[in-house]
Amino acid sequence: MGQHFQRNRAWLLRAIAVGTATLAAAACAGQTPGGNKARTVAESSPAARPAMTHWRLSTVAFRAPTHGYGMFVSDRAPCRIGVGSTSDGGARFTAPVTVAAFRCAGSPPAGSLAVGARRDLFLYGPKLFVTHDSGRTWTASRQRGQVLAVAANQRSVWMLLAQCRHGAGSQRCPLRLLESADGGRTWRLAPSQPPAVAAAYGGAVQAGAGRGQSWLIRTGRSAGYVASLLPQQGGASPAGLWFTADAGQTWSRRATPCSGLSAALSAAPSGVLFAVCAGQPGAGQQGKTVARSADGGRSWTRPVSCGIGACPWPLGSGYLGSIAAADARTVYLVGGRSPLLASTDGGARWHVVKAVTAGSDAGTNQVIFFNSSDGLVLGVDNSPAHPEQLAIWRTSDGGVRWSVVHPVVGGRAGK
Repeated sequence: MGQHFQRNRAWLLRAIAVGTATLAAAACAGQTPGGNKARTVAESSPAARPAMTHWRLSTVAFRAPTHGYGMFVSDRAPCRIGVGSTSDGGARFTAPVTVAAFRCAGSPPAGSLAVGARRDLFLYGPKLFVTHDSGRTWTASRQRGQVLAVAANQRSVWMLLAQCRHGAGSQRCPLRLLESADGGRTWRLAPSQPPAVAAAYGGAVQAGAGRGQSWLIRTGRSAGYVASLLPQQGGASPAGLWFTADAGQTWSRRATPCSGLSAALSAAPSGVLFAVCAGQPGAGQQGKTVARSADGGRSWTRPVSCGIGACPWPLGSGYLGSIAAADARTVYLVGGRSPLLASTDGGARWHVVKAVTAGSDAGTNQVIFFNSSDGLVLGVDNSPAHPEQLAIWRTSDGGVRWSVVHPVVGGRAGK
């Protein structure tokens, strides 16, 4: 995902998912896919903890409703990405530990977070950085390719790579699924590769631009889905969806819920799958199709399917970012220029969650549900008291009531 972090809300407009990931891939790195060598890039020291003034919260990952981490970006030279922790649901974050520096005119080397077992944490896309001590020290994991997605279930971690090659005036990006059984310390290719993942395809891998998206959805230590929306000349093809129940030993193809330019997938704790597929965006609107599967992706019902300008309000307003399924009937949607949307009838009807005061300007950029009751949303507050401030809204009763915090970082408020 080509990400440009600006000083205002514009840098928040990107698509991210819990349990799903779609990230930028450009030229490929020249390392071995299973390489175990790594170098320390940050330590918990004064030099690794610069002044808080220019740190801005970008994305979050939580182990539990109150305990989690935030990725921060410093937008003044030398530009840096760092990670801080919170134990109160995001009201306060510790001073970020610098993970890597990058050219301010370029894109950060990573833009998403995923939590693993115990003290393991992954900062990725397109590079991969790993910590095994809750973020005090970080190492760069040398992978041959661009990391698109990381999904962990305790010590078992799956990773999806795009290994791009240039030739004959085009770029081809074979996708590879790697696995780790030791919390990301070592990696190996999955025993077998889902067909579309192993196949090469043309075009740059750009999340949010509709030119190639991929997801990892874990439903257990050995079970999960891999999905890919592959680009074709003149548009995108239907997304391929594969399921494994034996940690990648075998794969079964499931029905493909989406076609179009972009999509978002999520699995409820019960195993029910939701997909929202989107077409061409424009003027703050985007046509969307909602799909739901109660049989592990073998078949899908489509309660809503509409084009731009024809979608019922509020589903057609705003752009598709990511979704989170809280239970078999309840799903939430966030995105650029979109407030938090919710459906409690399997995706047929949608409404704006008014208690989450993120407006249709900068919008919402992340939604996480841990179970049917506990969830959180990251977005830009549009309330008169806190205009354009980054905020985290939390619920512990399934969305009936929401509370809001405006993160404080190292003793200063984050925006």
